[in-house]
Amino acid sequence: MKNIDSIKGCRIDENHFDLEKYSTFYCKQDVRILREGFVKFRNDLLKEFDLNVYDYVSICSIANKLFENRVYFPNGNLYDLSNKPREFISRCIQGGRCMLSDNIKQKSKKKLIADFDAVSLYPSAIARLYTLEGIPKVMKDEMLSTEYLMRHLFNDDQKEPIGEKFMSGFFVNHPHTYENIAQK
Repeated sequence: MKNIDSIKGCRIDENHFDLEKYSTFYCKQDVRILREGFVKFRNDLLKEFDLNVYDYVSICSIANKLFENRVYFPNGNLYDLSNKPREFISRCIQGGRCMLSDNIKQKSKKKLIADFDAVSLYPSAIARLYTLEGIPKVMKDEMLSTEYLMRHLFNDDQKEPIGEKFMSGFFVNHPHTYENIAQK
């Protein structure tokens, strides 16, 4: 009841208050606090990263720009792709696959079934892998064999092209099918 008394003209009598005045006050408080938080966030972003929130539509786009500024651009050998190269490479990217043994639904009335992601591929891939650098080049027909690609692919710890090992990676369009293979 103290908060009702702190709002001028809100208390009607001992047992009643003006709901419209009470709601108006708290809506204004919410907007004020939200504005103060936004202004603080904007100022911190400008000061720390030289980014203005008004230039972006989401927190994800801000994070992406920060990543570009701190990782991609300083590298000097990463490029923003567009049109056909971007379209081709984007077709090489797929999300994770989740399958059970024998790829059939598991059901038990006697025991609990727990979903356990023992591998956690995203963090482990980020820690182990790297981003392909440089301007993409179209491979010639004679390069499009597994033997050729594997013979010229960098070794796992290789950072620079050396002799026959001059390919840091590649994107290829290869149609594939999944067979139902038991992995026990």
